Amino acid sequence: MWSSTHRGSASKSDIGASVAQWATLPTPGGPREDPRLPVLTLRYDLRCPPFAKTSPAELYATALEQCAWADRLGFAAVILSEHHGSPDGYLPSPLVFGAAVAARTRNLRIQLAALIAPLHDPVRLAEDLAVLDLVSGGRVIPVLSGGYVESEFRTFGRKLSDRARLMEEIVPFLERAWSGE
Repeated sequence: MWSSTHRGSASKSDIGASVAQWATLPTPGGPREDPRLPVLTLRYDLRCPPFAKTSPAELYATALEQCAWADRLGFAAVILSEHHGSPDGYLPSPLVFGAAVAARTRNLRIQLAALIAPLHDPVRLAEDLAVLDLVSGGRVIPVLSGGYVESEFRTFGRKLSDRARLMEEIVPFLERAWSGE
C-alpha cells in the first residue's frame, strides 16, 4: 500500500480504506485473531534538541533497539518522518534509517510517513524505495507528501508553490517505474 497527498486533500473514503487496511494487517504469527484489538506502532522523528541529555548517535541506537524489541513483541509498524534543516536534527533521511530498521527486524513494517516527494529526484526515490522494499522483504509502506515547509524547498532549490505540479509528475512516474515501464 502506498498513499499520496494530492494538493493536500484526501477523501473520507480514501482515509477509511487506509484505516481498514491497517486494522487488518497480519501480525508475525499470521492474521490477527481479533481485529478489534489495537494495532501497535512506534513513531520516530528522532529530534535531539540542545537540552537533551543524549547524543544523536545514542538516540538513533536506542530507537533501533526499540524497533527490534517491538518486532519481537509483534508490533505492526514503525512510522518514520522526514524533515530537513531542523536545528534539532529532525530525521532528514528516513530511507537510510528504514534500512537500518529492516536489518534489525523481521516482521515490523516500515512506514515512511511522510516522504516529502517534491524534494526527491523521482528516479532516485523510485530506486531507493524499491531497494528498501527488497531488503526488508516487502515491508515498506511509503506515504508521499507534497511538503509544507518553505525553508526545506529553498534548501533543495525548489519552490513551495511548485509542489502540486511536482506531485502530479512524481506520483505517476513512481507508478510507472514500479510497474516496469
